[in-house]
Amino acid sequence: MNRTIAGMQGDGPPIIQRMGYGNDRIRVQNKYGNRHYWRGKLLKSDAEYSFALLMDALIKTGEVVEVEYEPKPFYFDGIRRGTVSYTPDFRVLWKAEDCNTYYEIKTGTAIAPKDITKWKRFQSRYPEEKLILVYPKEPNPRKRNGRANPIWQKIEDGRKYLHHVWYVGADYKKFGIPTKFS
Repeated sequence: MNRTIAGMQGDGPPIIQRMGYGNDRIRVQNKYGNRHYWRGKLLKSDAEYSFALLMDALIKTGEVVEVEYEPKPFYFDGIRRGTVSYTPDFRVLWKAEDCNTYYEIKTGTAIAPKDITKWKRFQSRYPEEKLILVYPKEPNPRKRNGRANPIWQKIEDGRKYLHHVWYVGADYKKFGIPTKFS
């Protein structure tokens, strides 16, 4: 029997749990894994959920004014093949800044050449916008065998198209935000 909840189809009823972080945060578990609701929107990963909780904590401290998940797509005019648009994961308005800052959340080996192409096109067509890569911790540049770490190399390749890279692991610890949800 197929059931649909929030656009996800799965076999049997999904498991729905209220998380301990407020009434607007719900976790849905089905055959696709854990998905979290935050402010009425379905987040795609635990990493995005952890970042959303960090932004909530920074709103409480007064450092952040406004946060929006997947705010709007940016279109790349004149592109005939490949990536023709890009939607950052979050838009954040900081109290100390008067402009929007966009955040892309990545974990593990999730940085693909397509991502770097999106960042390059975003930077060239929207130079007034800030794009920041959020990564859980700074990877070691060298693997044990002495070769360059491919994760570190991907971050370095994309860095020239980003405002900067924010390694958020210490900030998660500072505010007591979990990064794994079971």
